[in-house]
Amino acid sequence: MNLSSNFLSKIKKKKKKRENQLLNEELNKIEEKWLKGDDKKNKGIISSAKREEILEFIQKQDEFKNIKKISIDQKEEETTNKSSRIIKNDNDLLKELQKQIEEKKLRQEKLNEENIKREEIETTYLSEIEKKQKELEKNIILKNKESALIIKNQIHENYLKKQEEERLKIIEGKRMQKQFEKSKIEELEKRQEKIMEQKVLYNYILESNRKHIESSNEKKKEEKKKDEEYVRYLEEKEQREKEYEEKIKKEKEEKEKEIHEIRMKQKKNVELLAHFDDIQAMKWQKEKKIKDEQKRVLEEEEKKKKIDELNNARLIALMEKKKKKLEQLEEDKKEAENLKNIYDLYVFIFEKK
Repeated sequence: MNLSSNFLSKIKKKKKKRENQLLNEELNKIEEKWLKGDDKKNKGIISSAKREEILEFIQKQDEFKNIKKISIDQKEEETTNKSSRIIKNDNDLLKELQKQIEEKKLRQEKLNEENIKREEIETTYLSEIEKKQKELEKNIILKNKESALIIKNQIHENYLKKQEEERLKIIEGKRMQKQFEKSKIEELEKRQEKIMEQKVLYNYILESNRKHIESSNEKKKEEKKKDEEYVRYLEEKEQREKEYEEKIKKEKEEKEKEIHEIRMKQKKNVELLAHFDDIQAMKWQKEKKIKDEQKRVLEEEEKKKKIDELNNARLIALMEKKKKKLEQLEEDKKEAENLKNIYDLYVFIFEKK
């Protein structure tokens, strides 16, 4: 930065020297023009400009206006006379032509007189104005000498002002540079603060997401455990029912064996009552068959009921599972919306800053 500022100051010094040289040259030229002067050129320019002013002035005068009015009135009279004349025969035509020729001559003479008058007026005005012009030129030359000195002083003052302005600009530039460096440092500090805040927010969002994922995983694990426990309960229930059925079957078979043994003993011991026993056995078997059939029907109905209960329980469990999943999804959506709102709010706050 110091090297660049030194280089700029050197360039500015060189520029100042060149400007000073050019200003001195211009001053010398102006002094030569005003003091020595190209009188012929100045006179020519002044005379041409003044001539136009004089002509305008003459045209505005009353005499010039009166001459113009007379010529216009004459032209109007001629047109009216021409229109009023009626040619009767050849003699009249010749007379008319002669009259017209005479009128033209008179008109030409009048025009010549008017032109002469106009030229006389112009020459008189011009001669008076030239006299005044010469006096003015003398005064202008004297004034120009004075104004040349004034201009020289003014240029010198302007040069001093320029030097002062440039000095102030350099001071202002240094001040602005310091201000710029200061503002740059402040901007960097603000950026660092913003980055730190963004990091904090990002860490918070990550932490909240992590907690949310952990909680959802824990919920899923709990649900899985509950489902497994419920399935285990159903399996155990089914196992107990099977064991109960097998137990009943065994008891039944044992009873039948006992009855069979009793019968065999009765058969051996009491042959007389064989026929009666057979009849009784037949009755008992029939009753037993009826009872067994009734029992079987009841057992089948109970089995059906149990199967229906199991199916209903499974359906209820599935429904509850689906319901929990839907609730979990809604909670996840709400959580995501909350996180999004927090992030949008944070972005909005930082954009405002």
